[in-house]
Amino acid sequence: MTHPIFGVGPSNFVLVNSYHIFSHNNFAEIFASAGLPAITIYFCLIWNNLKTQWKRYKETSDTMFLYIFCF
Repeated sequence: MTHPIFGVGPSNFVLVNSYHIFSHNNFAEIFASAGLPAITIYFCLIWNNLKTQWKRYKETSDTMFLYIFCF
């Protein structure tokens, strides 16, 4: 949380972490490494993918699109 705007840089999370281990989830790793711009882009990509899969499911009624949406 000391570098919220641009993070600590790619792959530098291990250097600033007191336990010297990597993060176990993508959200924390992206936020720590690249800051707010990267986490915003990441969430926009996820949202766009969900929206697209839902739209495809509604248009075609193919349950595979619903499975992809849920996954």
